[in-house]
Amino acid sequence: MRFWLYKLTYDNGGAPCAFRSVLSLAICKPRIREWARPGDWIVGFGGRSRPQLRGERLIYMAEVAERLTPCRYYEDAAYAGRPDCIYERKGDGLVWKPGSRFHLYGSGVARDLGPEPHYPKANVLLSTNFRYLGAAGTEDYKAKHPALAAAVEAKGVGQSAYEPGSTIGRELAALQRELWREHADRRVLGHSTEPPEQGGEYVDAGAEGQVATRRGPGCSGPRTIVREHRRRGASC
Repeated sequence: MRFWLYKLTYDNGGAPCAFRSVLSLAICKPRIREWARPGDWIVGFGGRSRPQLRGERLIYMAEVAERLTPCRYYEDAAYAGRPDCIYERKGDGLVWKPGSRFHLYGSGVARDLGPEPHYPKANVLLSTNFRYLGAAGTEDYKAKHPALAAAVEAKGVGQSAYEPGSTIGRELAALQRELWREHADRRVLGHSTEPPEQGGEYVDAGAEGQVATRRGPGCSGPRTIVREHRRRGASC
């Protein structure tokens, strides 16, 4: 087991995508998607490259449950309705799915999928044991975990892997226990920091299980908030 740490450039619901109690990493971070295995942990923090991310906040932690081999995510109908399933099979190749909210018009195909016909980068990581904070994430972890704070502050682009017995690995494990203890019954704790590229909706898991669905820039019609109550005991 290893911890994979990286900084997000965007937090708009695409990578990661927390949807219907499953978190997926299907686009961006091709090396993590290639190297991570079930049982590993993915930990994403905000970056300093864009002020919209509001600092080096903890965005999410997720334990990898399954790693889908290239193309399966985009060919299996079970995943077709997920927001980050932005490619589909057409003939002998994968193409960008019209109307998708991310990597508009196939702008990320080389990074997401790799060269045809085998698309070696089209691996997808799935998690059911995660906490997605999004806009609700903070930098509070820095006060309790100084080695982790220093590693995040020094981090640039790319990813780092830490063994559980290392100093940073131990601090990440402690952070995971604290987060799960504080939020034992909820996996999604806030909406994405930014709306999708194509506008659309993102989810804000509020108090008492309420969900506020907000429209971001680029959507037609007025800005609206629609609330619905989830069944008692729902996890996110």
